[in-house]
Parts: sequence; structure tokens; C-alpha cells
Amino acid sequence: MTALSHLFLAVVWVCLPNPECSDIDETGVWMQQVQQHQKDGQYSLAEALLRRVLRIRTQAGGLDGSVLIQPLNQLAGVLFLKAEYAEAETASRRALGLIERQAQRDERARGENLNTLAEILRARERTVEANAAQLQAIAIFETALGKEHPHTLTLQENRASLLAQQGQFRESILLSRRVLAGREKLLGPAHPHLATTLSNLAGYEVALGNTVNVEPLYRRALGIREHSGRDHPEVAVLLNNMAEHFRREGRGREAEPLYRRALAIQEKRLGAHPDYATTLNNWAEFLAGRRRKKEAEASYKKAWNIAETALGNCHLLVATIQENLARHLQSVHRSAEALPLLQRSLEIRAHKQGVQHPDWLKTLAALHRLQQGRTPAPRKIEMSALQQGAH
Repeated sequence: MTALSHLFLAVVWVCLPNPECSDIDETGVWMQQVQQHQKDGQYSLAEALLRRVLRIRTQAGGLDGSVLIQPLNQLAGVLFLKAEYAEAETASRRALGLIERQAQRDERARGENLNTLAEILRARERTVEANAAQLQAIAIFETALGKEHPHTLTLQENRASLLAQQGQFRESILLSRRVLAGREKLLGPAHPHLATTLSNLAGYEVALGNTVNVEPLYRRALGIREHSGRDHPEVAVLLNNMAEHFRREGRGREAEPLYRRALAIQEKRLGAHPDYATTLNNWAEFLAGRRRKKEAEASYKKAWNIAETALGNCHLLVATIQENLARHLQSVHRSAEALPLLQRSLEIRAHKQGVQHPDWLKTLAALHRLQQGRTPAPRKIEMSALQQGAH
């Protein structure tokens, strides 16, 4: 079966410190509150305030719409964190359109917006468009601030995640290590941004089978992130990552409480979110491996429902969960129920990855085994769900 790992904590910022983020009206205080809500993982509160800011600033009638750029981009980032990707893209593109219409275009604001848009497109599996937006953003910030500036490093972190999504893990590791060294030098050893880099680096190492230093990376990331609150959504991502690592290492007793804690946080804080679906899938894998078959099936089905609610029925996360459920059903001699799930998974992979992709070929082989009445093969695919927390 396929284990899903939150390998990558997506990095999105909204409103870097610059003159465009000053208190231009009475809504400035609310914008500061928004940033605190986002930091605390209170995304719905942040969204509500941002919509209020946009309503008031629109009614005030800014001469060129420039007062809407910052809250629109910030709204796009918050919606991204809530996995409301279609609406996030709409907000991001609206902000970009306002920037393009300015008499004197603000390149910093354009770079921020392109970075946010790239992350949204990456989450929507539109990697060609994401790559183009990301490269533009990097070029803007390297020119304006230099390659070692903290904000440029944030873009490089996002770049590593996009490369990893395309299977370029060696390149991701090299880039992530450079980002980690730069952030440690500039920010110190315990800055919250380091948690993202450490977790991502651990995930890339796992993807290449380099597991020796993975646990220390995850533990250090978790220690840093818990300072922002023990029930923060990003803490749940890290708990899942550690649990998956322990499961692969045969350390089930250590993995189980981490899964349970991650699920409790995500149920409380996220609801129908891809991160929650991913952890539920992994929990189902854990349960299936311990012959807790009914519990495993219930968890797979809940994960599938949440993933479809959040992402639609043609997403790789949905395909992976369907495939896992199919293999589980086959293992309990319910092949008739498994067959349409594998067929649908194959269709999604053909559409999203192409018929030469290794994952499509493995799903095809699983379908052939099912049709021939053979025993399922051991789990081999290690896919990653790329919907994560942010700072």
C-alpha cells in the first residue's frame, strides 16, 4: 500500500516588511491582527478580518486599487492554508492584476504575489505554471535583496519543494541545506522558519532512502514549532512525519501516540483539509499493518471523503487513498469492491502523471494482479501530499 508523507511544509508569506504594509488607514491594526492569527494557525479568524478589510477599503474607493493589493495577497495565502485553492488563486490573480495596472509597478509586491501564486498552483498540481511564477519571483527578490536575504531564502525553500514534487529530491536536498545554513546564520538556531526547512529536508532524505539523520531533523523541527503552540496545525504535520518515519522503522509503539495526537489537532483545527486526509490515510496504513481491519477501512474511507471534499475527485491524493483502500479490500477478499477503485486511480494517474510514470505503472500492475486473482504486492509507492502549513 502507499504511504503518504507530509514531506513538505509549504512556505507562503503574506506582506513582507516594507513601506507598502504601513497603516494606511484604520484597518492597519486589523492587518497586524491577521498576521498574528495566521501565526497561531487561526486561519478562519484571519480570513474573516481580511474580508472585512477588503470590504472597507473597497468602499473607501482607493484611487488605483493599490490599497487592496496587500489584503488580497494575504487572503490568497490564508485561503491556501485552508486548502481553498480555487478561491485562493482568484484572490492572488486579482492582486497581480492590480499590480500590473499601477503606473509605477511595485516589483516587491509583484514578487510576493508571484510567490503566493506559485504555491497555490503547486498545490493544484499545475507545476508548469507554478514553475514559471516561482522563477519570476526568485529573479525579482535576488535582484532587489540579494541571494542571502531571508525573504529570498523563503523563495528558495519553496523552490526546493516544487523540485521535490517533480521527483528531483537530490536537487531539493542541496537547495534545502543551503537554505538551512543561511537561515541559521541570519536568524539563529531556534527561529520558527527553521522548523519548515528541517522538516522538509528530513522528508527529502526519506524519499531518497537516507534515514540516518531523519529522526534528529524531525525532533529539532518539532521542538522549534511547539514553541508556537502545541496544537498548531504545523505541529500535526510534523507529528505525522515522525510517526511515518517510526512506522517504516518498525517502531509502532512510538508511532501510534504521534498519529493520535496529529489527528486530534487536525480534527479540531482543520476539518476537511488535505493534511487531515493524509494523516488519516497513514493511520489506516498503521492499523492495517496491525490487522485492525475494520478500523483501517473506516479511516481509509474517511480520508477519501475528506480529500475529495477538499480537492475534487481528480487529484493524486484522492487516487492514492483510493488505491490503498482497494488493496486493503483485496486483502480481505473483497476484490469486486476493489476493482473500480483501482480503475479510477489508474485514470487519475494517467491524466495527472502520464502513462509512463512509475506510479501509473505500479497501479496498472496492481490492477492486473487483481484481475488475475493474485495476492497484492507489498507496498512500494511513496507518494507525498503537498498541502501543508505555512509561516
